[in-house]
Amino acid sequence: MSDHTIFDIKIKNNGEVVINSDNNGIKLNKVTTLQYFLSTFGQSFATFETPLIPMFCRKIIKSGNSELYIFEFPAIHRDLYYKNTLYEKVPCPRSLVALKISVNSNQKSVSKISMYSLDQLVSFDLNMNLYSWPFNNYSSGGWICWGNKDELVRNIVNDDSVKYSSLFNIYMSTNFNNHLEPNINYNIVSKYEGDQMLKIINLSKDTGVFPLSVVNKSEETIGGIIAGFQNGTY
Repeated sequence: MSDHTIFDIKIKNNGEVVINSDNNGIKLNKVTTLQYFLSTFGQSFATFETPLIPMFCRKIIKSGNSELYIFEFPAIHRDLYYKNTLYEKVPCPRSLVALKISVNSNQKSVSKISMYSLDQLVSFDLNMNLYSWPFNNYSSGGWICWGNKDELVRNIVNDDSVKYSSLFNIYMSTNFNNHLEPNINYNIVSKYEGDQMLKIINLSKDTGVFPLSVVNKSEETIGGIIAGFQNGTY
């Protein structure tokens, strides 16, 4: 279902406030004064409560005993640990994380997690291009090697969902090893010494930004992930 405008509020120079609403095709138009609008809205806002959502969360979809969270994280420089060596300020890609949580007898668990690289300049859209994930300890089949942080992950998942965005930072702060090497374009990193993870770290540090050319375009889309979750195939 595509997003649509439910309320459209316009404030005119003469102090009038025009409110248009569209609820499943039922359209209403109201005009009031700015003073009345602010006093009424202020009273309502003070008593209006909504559940907190995780930081960087773009979508939340619930179906049966499962929940799907779509996160978008900005491109930033991170300190990465690889084989017990610290590599400082490594450029990391703008990232998309699809997190599927299963609920069974009031216990929650990560049943699948998908990670992708994103083009830095493209606006977020359900049909935007997704690219393969460049770093180790991640399986494109939908799971992560958490190292010694399994218990921490379980505790977070069974706590308030507002904390779910921290799972990505936990993964990025692990001591990476050479397990689960994902899908990259090896031709781009061929001149660098070492294995895949080290090649990508050195290339990114040389260029100063994460090079999208090192990852491969995925056939998956965010819309496809959501549809798969809703029909039970994701």
